[in-house]
Formats: sequence, structure tokens, C-alpha cells
Amino acid sequence: MRRTRCRGPERLRHFRSRPCPIGAVHRIASRLDDEYVLVAGALSSTSEKTMRSGLAIGPAHTYADYGEMARKEVQREDGVEVVSTVTPNSEHMGAALAFIESGVHVICDKPLTTTLQNALKLKAAV
Repeated sequence: MRRTRCRGPERLRHFRSRPCPIGAVHRIASRLDDEYVLVAGALSSTSEKTMRSGLAIGPAHTYADYGEMARKEVQREDGVEVVSTVTPNSEHMGAALAFIESGVHVICDKPLTTTLQNALKLKAAV
């Protein structure tokens, strides 16, 4: 498992999961303090939409879904260091757990999970 190290003056390599109406707000907010650079994303619920969104938004790496991204980005030397999960509420748990288990920091919209059982599962993973 790769653990994030302190990057010093460099910006954190950032991933965005697929967009929702609030996704653009999160993308803009992550640029405000210039601490993040968007390098990867699983940007939609379909591969076709993901590729279109990737071309429009511009991350270096685009993936069909967060599971694929969690498996592949963690293997890259220049892989993501933090992910921002802006999926539908019912998908927060799966995305957060995939990246936590890969050693990647997670920023997640609320609610983090939709059940107490899943919240306890995430707590145990951290």
C-alpha cells in the first residue's frame, strides 16, 4: 500500500470522481488555494461520457470507474495523492473504501455513508 508523503511546496496530485451538479463547484474550490492539480478522473457513469468529460476538463488520466482508477493510479509513480469523491450519496462508501484501502487520502461529500454499518466499516479501514 502506497502512503502519501509530505510534498513540500508542490501541489497535491488530485483525482475527481464523476461529476454531479456540485462537481464543478468542488473543482473550482480545489483551485482556490492552488494546492491541488487535477491529474486523474473517473468522470461519468459511462466510458463514452468519461472520455468526453476528460477531454473537456483535462486530467492526464481518465478511467471508466473509481475501482479501475484506485487499482491503476496507486501503481503509478505520479499517481494521485488525494481523491475528491463527488458521486451520488449511495456510491460514497465504495469509492472512499477503494481509495482508503489503496493508501490514498479521501475528501468526500456528505454523507460519507448512508448506513451506520458502512460508517463503521470505513472507520475500521482508516
